[in-house]
Amino acid sequence: MKLRMDNPEVGGQRSGVRGRTSEVRGQRSEVRGHQAPGGPLAKVGPSAQAAEGGGELRPWAEPRTDTATERFRRWGRRSSFLSSLRTRLAALVILAMVPVVGVVIFNALQQRRWATELAQAEVLRLVRLAAERQDEQINAARQLLATVALLKEVINQDTQACHWIFAHLRSLSPVYANLGGIALDGHTFASALPVPGPVYLGDRSYFQAVTNHLQFAVGEYQIGRITGKATLNMGYPVTNASGRLCGVVFAALDLEYLKHYVTNFNLPAQSSITVVDRHGVTLVRHPDPQNRFVGQRLPWPSGWSTNRLQRLGATLQRVARTNEATFVTRGRDGVRRLYGVTYLGRSLGVSPGAVIIGIPTAVAYAEANRALWWNLLVLGGVTALALGLAWVGSDVLVLRRVRALVRAADRIRAGDYAVRVGNGEGRGELHVLSRAFDEMAEALQKRIQERQQAEAALVALNQQLEQRVAQRTAQLERSNQELQQFAYVASHDLQEPLRAVSQYLGLLRDRHSAQLPPKAIEFLDFAQQGATRMQELIQALLAYCRVDTQGRPFELTDCNRVLERVRLNLRVALEESGAELTSDPLPRVWADEVQLGQLLQNLISNAIKFRRQEPPKVHIGVRQEGSVWHWTVRDNGLGIPQESLPRLFVIFQRLHNRSQYPGTGIGLAICKKIVERHGGRIWAESQLGTGSTFHFTLPVQPVAPEAAGGGLGLGATKDQRPPNTPQEPPQRGLNSEDQPHLTAGCGP
Repeated sequence: MKLRMDNPEVGGQRSGVRGRTSEVRGQRSEVRGHQAPGGPLAKVGPSAQAAEGGGELRPWAEPRTDTATERFRRWGRRSSFLSSLRTRLAALVILAMVPVVGVVIFNALQQRRWATELAQAEVLRLVRLAAERQDEQINAARQLLATVALLKEVINQDTQACHWIFAHLRSLSPVYANLGGIALDGHTFASALPVPGPVYLGDRSYFQAVTNHLQFAVGEYQIGRITGKATLNMGYPVTNASGRLCGVVFAALDLEYLKHYVTNFNLPAQSSITVVDRHGVTLVRHPDPQNRFVGQRLPWPSGWSTNRLQRLGATLQRVARTNEATFVTRGRDGVRRLYGVTYLGRSLGVSPGAVIIGIPTAVAYAEANRALWWNLLVLGGVTALALGLAWVGSDVLVLRRVRALVRAADRIRAGDYAVRVGNGEGRGELHVLSRAFDEMAEALQKRIQERQQAEAALVALNQQLEQRVAQRTAQLERSNQELQQFAYVASHDLQEPLRAVSQYLGLLRDRHSAQLPPKAIEFLDFAQQGATRMQELIQALLAYCRVDTQGRPFELTDCNRVLERVRLNLRVALEESGAELTSDPLPRVWADEVQLGQLLQNLISNAIKFRRQEPPKVHIGVRQEGSVWHWTVRDNGLGIPQESLPRLFVIFQRLHNRSQYPGTGIGLAICKKIVERHGGRIWAESQLGTGSTFHFTLPVQPVAPEAAGGGLGLGATKDQRPPNTPQEPPQRGLNSEDQPHLTAGCGP
């Protein structure tokens, strides 16, 4: 085997061999990975056996006992009702009917609104009619009293004559319970009904209103002191020729007669009509067979909610503005009615009370409700018919063809790729689906045949690849052993002749320099320097290899102690250069203590070696970034050109002249290999004239030592020495005197 030490690729041959071994193994794993079930090529195990035996290749698992047809049937019987195709078609029909239902309901609401308006108009018409008849009664009483007030007998308060006149008028108008006259002192001076003596009526409201305003006035609900009946009294002033008030004539309207009058109104069933005075006291209520409501105030405030009272208050305000209004509420008998209300006597300039008529809402809206229910009934029948047609039609037009597709899919799943659905001649969606299914089955049959052929070919290729991988692995193992043998030969056999050459050249120069010409002595010096240079290169190369071969197990290491040892080793260089070495508080890390010191010593030596005129300053910093410790070694040295940074850590690469900065050019390559063995990475940042910063990372958690991937020592450990090689002396620790190659020429 021919060795060229000046070729930087020598150290990478062994790495390349092992890298190719990993590559071949990776290819083997990749091929096996393609054999996974469900991949482009199915697994070879049972399929290969079937191919060898001439059986059928099936790259899938054994078929389950439950077929798609059975699942389809169970789906039709036991699955969720809402997930069936029929149900979804029925849902579409229902959704199609939703707009129709909306239109029907909208029309019904419109009819109900129109019915409400008609009912309101009708109840207002009835209220107005009742009010007009009541106003006619009041107006008739007014005219009667105005005529009586002009009689001489009444003006003179002739008691006998007035008794006869009032009695005669009452007999002609039975609607009045009594007619009479009242003197200014409030006592009666005449009455249609016989009384034992004068009766005091001066406290009646109608009497006080007439005497105060000298005009016609209507009283309020009262029980007559003369008649003993419930009446509504009206009064008119009696004046003499000079216009002076002489007395008051009155007429008492019999409420029983008024009740009989309102009973004759042609109102719907459960309707009500109520006449109240201006204080809300009920004068007449129909129906009220037992007279429970007459004489009582309307029960508006009692037991009503706040919202109800507010609505009623708004209604009364509307009545005050327009003399009439309508509202809907429940009566005292619990029946919900549409009420209309209007005042009495407004045309006469008086406010004797109001008329209230209520019609049940069930009657008012009966026609609209009947039309709504009829429309909904017809619509429900149409919807049921459409659902039935959809249910039956879905089976005839859709489900039968779907079942045919499912049965064909089951046969394909069982391995019958020749099955076809047919029915693909039409243009409908199901015909297109059937045609696409048949095309898919044909393509699948063709692909399965091609896959079976590919599997057979794969079995043969796999066997060939296994043989090639085994041969290649054996070759690489032999190559690794040969490269390991070379490392130990370089360590012992190559260094011994170099030592002899160097020593004999020195003896020749020392003993025979007087006999040699100056030119020969110069040549001897060149030869001795070359031998020494060769020894340094071999020692540096061995140091590079020992990163893997003689690395120690990782342990928890105090980095501050390691730095103090490095400072002690570099004491002379630090003092001669006047360098200042500082650091942050350093952590405890999992590392090879010797190699960590070697890493720091090489980087610090670089900073001292490649300095400017002023004393060098070197600072070591560290901080935790996630799962790694980020180290920095910063100096104020010469700096490195940007174009040289990519080859900074390449073995035997130099960036400066050897005569100016001696060294082997392997120090930073050793640093890179140490960092990579610890599971980290290293890089540099620099600018010419300002200094450089070297970065490297170390894991926080312990990791297994790794080979750096380059150099002659890759794969050769202490327990894997080639046979018949001498044992190397163990490292005693980091010491620059024992290992001059660690600091000599470690720069770029």
